[in-house]
Amino acid sequence: MREYRYQGVDARGQPVVGVLAASDAADALRRLLSQSVAVHRLDEADGASPPAPQAVAHAGTSASAGTARFSLRRRAGQKFKRRDIQLYTGELLTMLRAGLSLDRALRLLEQLALPTELLHINQQLLDDIKAGQSFSRALAKHPQAFDDFYINMVRTGEISGQMADALARVLDHLERVRQLRDKALAAATYPAILAVVAVLSLLIMLVYVVPQFRQVFGDMGDRLPVATRAVMALSQAVTDHAPELAVGILVGCVAMVAWWRSPSGRLRWLRWQYRWPVLGVLRLQYEQALFARTLGTLLSSGVSLVTALTIAEGAFRNPEHRQRLHRVMADVKQGRRLADALAELAIFDTLSVNLVRVGEETGRLAGMWQEVGHILERDVQARLQRLLTLLEPVLILVLGAIIAGIIISILLGILSVNDLAL
Repeated sequence: MREYRYQGVDARGQPVVGVLAASDAADALRRLLSQSVAVHRLDEADGASPPAPQAVAHAGTSASAGTARFSLRRRAGQKFKRRDIQLYTGELLTMLRAGLSLDRALRLLEQLALPTELLHINQQLLDDIKAGQSFSRALAKHPQAFDDFYINMVRTGEISGQMADALARVLDHLERVRQLRDKALAAATYPAILAVVAVLSLLIMLVYVVPQFRQVFGDMGDRLPVATRAVMALSQAVTDHAPELAVGILVGCVAMVAWWRSPSGRLRWLRWQYRWPVLGVLRLQYEQALFARTLGTLLSSGVSLVTALTIAEGAFRNPEHRQRLHRVMADVKQGRRLADALAELAIFDTLSVNLVRVGEETGRLAGMWQEVGHILERDVQARLQRLLTLLEPVLILVLGAIIAGIIISILLGILSVNDLAL
């Protein structure tokens, strides 16, 4: 038995430090997991062997961060999410870097509190590995969980004998994609909240505030200012037909969701998004960044250019952009340079095309695509920040203008009542 020092967090989120006796690092990991300890660090106490390699095993850290974490919160019954795949990949990477064989790592993953569907797939992967199939071929049987990018990266790891390095690149790619998506979502959250607050404020004013002045205005009718009459009529309509309006809004929302889920509706929605003056450009740059990151990662792992282009094509949602990429792939197959094909079809801007051309000339195509992805990501983040900076005061002004308009219309009505009384 050997002694291992460990650092981690228990099930209550409290930091724990201690020494554990185990036969090897894998046994120590297994025992700590059974005690609901999320391991951050595991070293042999006597220093006879180097510290157990560390890897990212948490959805919120990058592959280069060098910490090993295990999520022990039970989430049975939840549908597959990218975060689940990222968590699974990180945990598998931790096992492999701790010196475990692939089949032993898969058996150990069965003890973790992973989603039920993912545990079922993990068991099928283990059965296929025991039957002599390659890991990439076993993964290919589950396209609902592992896409072509994931499978090809694993295949390159099998060929090179560097499975852990391949999974580390996959994890790093998944983390970068998640960060980009989270930033885009965070940028849209606050404006959405302001919009909801504006609608709720308007409804409260029309349903609860404005009706209080009906008795004040009495039967003045046409003698009230136009603005006052308009606000009173709108308030009357909302309060008298509230059930009909609620049903109409609900039916409209259901119809919109059904239309959006239909193939034709989704296609029209996508095309409409690309036509927006500012958001359309952001959407395109976001997809370009994903494409560049994916392509660069695949190329750096030894995947052929045509295969990498085919896989990275999935970053684009617009069928028109995919058709352009098909033409690019056809040109590349005929021996044409990638940069020339991209420049002719105007898929990327001039700077990106020039960087790709330099990469082709210097033999650093994979690195240049990574650089293109980095530049596009920074541009998307900067544009989002500028848009958010502009949108926040605009929404606040709109909300203030709506409330001020209602208040002014009521004040005008009160003043007209006083004038008539005099």
